[in-house]
Amino acid sequence: MTISQSDKMVAQFVKDITRWIPPVVYFDEVSDKTLQYELDEYHLSTGPNSIAAALIELFTNMLENIDSETQGNIWLSGSFGAGKSMLAKYLGLCLDSNQMAPNSDQHISELFFSLSESISDGNQLKDLQDIWSK
Repeated sequence: MTISQSDKMVAQFVKDITRWIPPVVYFDEVSDKTLQYELDEYHLSTGPNSIAAALIELFTNMLENIDSETQGNIWLSGSFGAGKSMLAKYLGLCLDSNQMAPNSDQHISELFFSLSESISDGNQLKDLQDIWSK
């Protein structure tokens, strides 16, 4: 039996790419099951020009200007399916002081700001966690 090129390509992915993925993120769905599924699917990018880098810059600017009349803003842009709604949902949940991570006694921000598979960028995630905890 010959393995096709497409079979070889599909085999490169960690997860089954034919699995069902919800078409949109629902902001009001916060059950442990939903949050765990979404967090398992999300990857917080790190490195230059990444989501983590943008958040570090945003949070740093906000802290520096906390007493100012103007505050920093964030504009989420990107392609369909890039994770804009997921990021907005979880930033909102991180701001909720009562939102715990699914099946955990950790605040959701502790889990969300560590969502990267890149060990080499661990310092950037630590910086993000440190800024968030201020």
